[in-house]
Amino acid sequence: VNHRLKQSFKRLHAVKRLTGWSRARKTRALGLWWQALLNLDETTQVCTGESQRVLLATSLGAYQPASRLDSLLAMALKLRGAEPHVFLCDSFLPACQLVDAYFYPNQDKFLRHGSRHDVCRTCTEPTASVFEALDVPVHRFSSYVTDLRRHEIGELAAGLPAGDISGYRFGNIAVGEHALAGALRFFASGSLDREPRGEEVLRSYFRAALLTAEATRGLLDEMEFDNVVLHHGLYVPQGIICEQFRARGARVATWHPAYRRGCFTFSEDDTYHKTFIDESTAKWEEIPWAPEFDSSLMEYLESRRCGSRDWISFNRQPIESLEEISSSLGLDPNKPWIGMLTNVLWDAQLHYAANAFPSLLDWTVRTVEYFARRQDLQLIIRAHPAEVSGQLPARQTISDELNQAFSVLPDNVFVI
Repeated sequence: VNHRLKQSFKRLHAVKRLTGWSRARKTRALGLWWQALLNLDETTQVCTGESQRVLLATSLGAYQPASRLDSLLAMALKLRGAEPHVFLCDSFLPACQLVDAYFYPNQDKFLRHGSRHDVCRTCTEPTASVFEALDVPVHRFSSYVTDLRRHEIGELAAGLPAGDISGYRFGNIAVGEHALAGALRFFASGSLDREPRGEEVLRSYFRAALLTAEATRGLLDEMEFDNVVLHHGLYVPQGIICEQFRARGARVATWHPAYRRGCFTFSEDDTYHKTFIDESTAKWEEIPWAPEFDSSLMEYLESRRCGSRDWISFNRQPIESLEEISSSLGLDPNKPWIGMLTNVLWDAQLHYAANAFPSLLDWTVRTVEYFARRQDLQLIIRAHPAEVSGQLPARQTISDELNQAFSVLPDNVFVI
């Protein structure tokens, strides 16, 4: 309930303004902190040979983790003799990762104006001023798209049949896939079918994806980069930027705040959602091991029960007693218990080459149907707690969908 109330407060105009003001204030304070910390005289730089040009595709200035970590990376690169640059959206896109249906319950307003009247006002300039004060060049999306191309992209986004959007490619870039992922994230839902304005929001994300592709192409045509670093590596605009740099042969590094406190996950060439699946085991299987590593790892894994060492955790006070859980669910101790862990339905909805089912929901429903025929077993479905306690609570949950699919769940299937 508390998480739902928090999302409801986001709808209030005064809260929107206060949130934006607070975010901008923190970002400006970050710039002052950097200026006080570092002497930017060139003599402090550690030159390591030929200078590499690195683009920090922060894109979304109001995404606080990015303005912090990317400014840290920019200075680390600068002090080592590299040439960092920054790429920012400047109120240019009609939709992006920063907005959602909780923030815009009135989607008519969002579809007319995007986020220019609220989120955008405190997004670009505070972050741009941080990097400019550190003498890091800032490139803005709008500088690389002509008025003619904006018009042509608008016509394409409005006219393409809705069913063709998710598979649409800009050259060899899957802009439609990232547009759909962005729209699903906006609604915090695994499907747009039940959203009255679903198609229109999808078209807004599709237009934003196309504009991002055009802006990135324009930047790359003007200037070569050896590397690009960016958060997430999926959604709009980051997914498109990631793919375009990879197609141009640049080294790509994506990052995301890790669950563990003070840590970040960096992946090469793609979003971690995909590299975790297909990364070569040769990168880590030969790591020299020692007893202290094993002890440290096991201690951390034990802490994961309640997230005591994490800054991202969705269940700080778990019920750990098997007896209590078994009793509350009515489990039969004489039949095997099979656990099923589901993800949030809207999260990272991309195409994965190894998918065995069309969707997470299809997998869940078909698994329940199978267990309905296996009365010798018990299925325990653990719905992801982020459906309720995540930063963006799901508007489509596993339990709701199972209630839609089954008038009564099989008596050997249990949902937590």
